[in-house]
Amino acid sequence: MLPWDTESNPQTTAVGVAVAGDYVFVAELYTAKVDVYDARAGQRVGYMTPGASVANTSGWVNVYLGISAAKRDNGEYVILVEDDARAKILMYRWTP
Repeated sequence: MLPWDTESNPQTTAVGVAVAGDYVFVAELYTAKVDVYDARAGQRVGYMTPGASVANTSGWVNVYLGISAAKRDNGEYVILVEDDARAKILMYRWTP
C-alpha cells in the first residue's frame, strides 16, 4: 500500500513513483522520504531520507515526474529526486 495519510502531521502522501529493476521508489510530498517497495511482493522494504551532505533536509517534490530511478550493471540503484524549495536534485545510491 502506498503512503497516504492526510490526517497525519506532516501529511504522508505519495507524489511520484519510479520503477527500476526489482523495486518501486515512491517520493513522499511533505516528509522528504523515498519509500522502497519490492516490485514483485508489493511490500515496503525500506526508505531513504536526505543525509548530512544536505543538512538532513529537503523541500517538497512538487513537479511532474519529480523522481527517477535506474539500476546500474553492478546492482546499485541510482535515484534522483527533485527539491524545488532548495533548488537541487538529490541523488541517492542504494544497493539492496
